[in-house]
Amino acid sequence: MTMQTNILAAMEEQLNDWQKLLDPISSRRVELPLTPSLWSIKDTLAHLWAWQQRSLIRIQAANQGKEPIFQEWGHGSDAEEDLQANNDWIYQNYHGLSFNEVQLGWRKNYEQFIALGSGFDEMSFLDGDTYPWLGGFSLADVYLGSYGHHLEHYKSITSWLASHPA
Repeated sequence: MTMQTNILAAMEEQLNDWQKLLDPISSRRVELPLTPSLWSIKDTLAHLWAWQQRSLIRIQAANQGKEPIFQEWGHGSDAEEDLQANNDWIYQNYHGLSFNEVQLGWRKNYEQFIALGSGFDEMSFLDGDTYPWLGGFSLADVYLGSYGHHLEHYKSITSWLASHPA
């Protein structure tokens, strides 16, 4: 099994884990703040969806052999110094959506992200020099970054659910 195949399989497994986590949660519970945060499970999933859209744009651009064009959002940059401002913008712009809208958008985006990953040859997927606009990072890094981001929030939600039984 190749590194690329392993990464995409891990992404698929993570998607399934998220679905198993989300499916039994009541519509009321997905709206409760994950104290001490003000964000709910729905807000967290919307946050992941918004950032995942940025990752998907990168993968689509690589698939088309061109540089990504990002739609205007947040502070226009995903640089570390804009992180909190972008997360606040995401919250303000996605908070009013229903959980069904958020979950559907997130899942569809995640599935497309995984599917596109198999369309690259192994070398271009792993090589940090293939896409100069990634600044030395590879497509694999984009996938691993998304995986890590989802894992971070998955752990915090599962921990909160364990300490706040229904």
